[in-house]
Amino acid sequence: MRNLLLVVATALAALAAPCVAVAGTVPSAAPVAAQATPAPWNDSLEFGGSTDSLTNGRPSQDQEYLAASERGTAGRPTYYEQGLSQNQYGFHDDSLMAGTVLHAAQRVLLGAELSLSPTHIVLPSFDGTASLEERFGAGFGTAVSFERKTYTTVNASTEGFTLDRYVRQYYFAYRPTFAQLTGTPGTAVTHDLSVTRYDNRGGNLTVNWYGGRDVESTGASSVLVLNVSGVSLRGHQVVAPNVAIAYGFETYNEGSLYSATGAHLGLRFVL
Repeated sequence: MRNLLLVVATALAALAAPCVAVAGTVPSAAPVAAQATPAPWNDSLEFGGSTDSLTNGRPSQDQEYLAASERGTAGRPTYYEQGLSQNQYGFHDDSLMAGTVLHAAQRVLLGAELSLSPTHIVLPSFDGTASLEERFGAGFGTAVSFERKTYTTVNASTEGFTLDRYVRQYYFAYRPTFAQLTGTPGTAVTHDLSVTRYDNRGGNLTVNWYGGRDVESTGASSVLVLNVSGVSLRGHQVVAPNVAIAYGFETYNEGSLYSATGAHLGLRFVL
């Protein structure tokens, strides 16, 4: 489930860009991961869920979330939070996440995100990310990030680099990540490409592809380096001045363990 957290990640992408007349949400390893959230969507509350159907006789995976974002203006920090409940590989986990984006300089943003799971059967007990983003002329930007995850038996570290550009109502991004798992030699590299289109009402639509090798939690006390790949479509459709429907569809592979298809549905409200 690579995953519903993209819902939050897509959102934050919306917080770091030059101000355009479009809306987004908050970063994950978000995903950090950021897009630009202008006036009507300054503060928002979103809730929803997803379900994934897996092959090879594995049980379906389900997630429910509640997320909020408070976007700072005039150089003030942006904050975002999420509560997550999931059933994955037959185990139940809960987690709480909070993050912020700070304006370090006119074109420089600092990000910090912390996620804790009291159950941490499949999810890491600790997941912390720090990021630095700089915007340049002509809509170009770069970002670097470092993420540390603590599982029951091992730790994982991931470094990420993003090169992106905003062109009118479109956002293009390429992000390679480099992951290391304690006790496993070598570095797992994943490539991620995404294109987002914003509309004039505050909606957005993102198409994403990723592929390579990555660190994945595959069950209780089981964390492996796997060949991974996937394609997803996700977005927000504005249906009223203060309401948007969040939606998404995905298909992905976790090495030879299984393939999966899933869908996500939610509602976002302006506060």
